[in-house]
Amino acid sequence: MNILFIGPYKQHDEWGNKSRSILQALQNTNHNITSRPIFLSNNPNYNTSIMSSELTVSNTYDVVIQFILQPYTTYIGKIPRNIGIFNYETVPENLPIDLLSAETLMDEIWTESSSVKGGLEALFKKKNINTKVTQIPLTLNVDELPKEPDVLKKNPQLENRFIFYCICDLLDDQDAFKEICMAYFNTFTQQDMVALVAFSNTYIEDQKVRDLLTDVRSSIGNLTSIQDQAVINITMPQPPTGTWTLQDRVNMHSQGDAMISISHSVAAKSTVLEAAMYQKTPIVNNRNSAYDLLGEENLWGIESYNDICTYKGRPLNFRFTAGELWNTTNIKSLGTTMQSCYINKLERDKKRLANSQLRQQFASVDYEKILNEGSI
Repeated sequence: MNILFIGPYKQHDEWGNKSRSILQALQNTNHNITSRPIFLSNNPNYNTSIMSSELTVSNTYDVVIQFILQPYTTYIGKIPRNIGIFNYETVPENLPIDLLSAETLMDEIWTESSSVKGGLEALFKKKNINTKVTQIPLTLNVDELPKEPDVLKKNPQLENRFIFYCICDLLDDQDAFKEICMAYFNTFTQQDMVALVAFSNTYIEDQKVRDLLTDVRSSIGNLTSIQDQAVINITMPQPPTGTWTLQDRVNMHSQGDAMISISHSVAAKSTVLEAAMYQKTPIVNNRNSAYDLLGEENLWGIESYNDICTYKGRPLNFRFTAGELWNTTNIKSLGTTMQSCYINKLERDKKRLANSQLRQQFASVDYEKILNEGSI
């Protein structure tokens, strides 16, 4: 088959990471792949090099795959099979039909989440929409990631401590950094040889960081662990770019022992897959698609529940509506799991052994069966 892939695979962000990984998996098939880049940012940080798939030309295409925002979706009638990958972060539950116009245009929707798949299928059945929904496997573009990250010297304050770390937007409710802090302070004190390191996705003024931690402490109250100053360290990229490079991100994994990612999103972050591949045994919500497709063998799953999504950072008018659900973490479960991760070396080693196979697993993913049969 001749397949045309359209996506933001040149961007150096989460959209780009996921798009490149899927393009790589498509190139592992026996089909002819043509790709065309798009940009989902006004000022994207992107790779200017030409990929070999961009030089592939065909007079006709059998499949077009669009990894794109719904408003930009186009149905190409001359191509027999139109597939949309819309990177859902919430579970659609009760959306009106006018918010599903992009989905109705497609012949097929690809999603990594079984929850999203079930939500869409229920909606489509209710509204007599014939679009097929297919769950796709998680993949990671391992070609751009070194086999072993560099081992860097740690901050002296963190020496000899077990380091929990997160890579998130500290000020964004969706990434739930406040909940991570609440679990951490309710679980550990200065006497525990642990530390929490937060790598901010963007540069934040020092005063805003101080205000954030003050808000966290005031929300928790007068806990002994706070009085004892359980170690917490916030690291962020510096101007002028204010963002992390790929090498920066790899170095973050090298400095930590266990990653925490409890974003309200149901989508798997590429940083979580990287952390698992580097044997950092990530702690994630049990309703996240990373846990959905990797499971307890590779990850620590914490209790979470579907809740109404209320979010001030709505990027589009049809995203994050009252008709969508997202993950909410059980903070007690997070604290208990962090404690287990810290003290249970045997279980950590089991997960790390399983994770040592992930590089090969991610590298060998292809969509041959999905393209031919529409299933994993």
